[in-house]
Amino acid sequence: DLTLAAQMDRGQLEVSPGITECPWLASRLKDRLQAISENLGVEVNLVLADPVRPFAVDPDISERIFSRLLAAVIIGCENGEELKGRFHTELGTTAWNQFKLDLPRQLSGQSEDELLNSSPQATKSTLGSPLLGLGFSLRLVRNLAHSVGGNLQIQKESLLLSLPASQDGHSHYQDKWGE
Repeated sequence: DLTLAAQMDRGQLEVSPGITECPWLASRLKDRLQAISENLGVEVNLVLADPVRPFAVDPDISERIFSRLLAAVIIGCENGEELKGRFHTELGTTAWNQFKLDLPRQLSGQSEDELLNSSPQATKSTLGSPLLGLGFSLRLVRNLAHSVGGNLQIQKESLLLSLPASQDGHSHYQDKWGE
């Protein structure tokens, strides 16, 4: 992550074009985050709403953006808490995929400045804990999103990640991921 951040700061990050299917991404995230979510007693519930188009983003970058975001937020959850996220495509002249992630209780209500500037925090476990802290992880996700034409907005009770969606008119639907 430090190397990636340094590449972005120097303008040396090369982003390949590509397409990422939402069901594939949700499955990869489930596998990648299973150990940390189980260890911390957090249930991750991601929903693919109708419509959901593929991301117009390379699969490696998509996976990195979402795994960094979710891992950092999972660590902010209390044991037994449910973390809810929803993928949805906003249709219009240009289609955008939006991912709304509810903030855990202990992070909800914090300002953007508080979240982005938070330092590494002690966690219940060192398994997957963000070495550089929540603030670094959120700034990294925001910068990665910007590098592919997207954005990360920090709202009072949620995070809203917007990334370009495929413009081909194809939508995909899946009721719920993780069951």
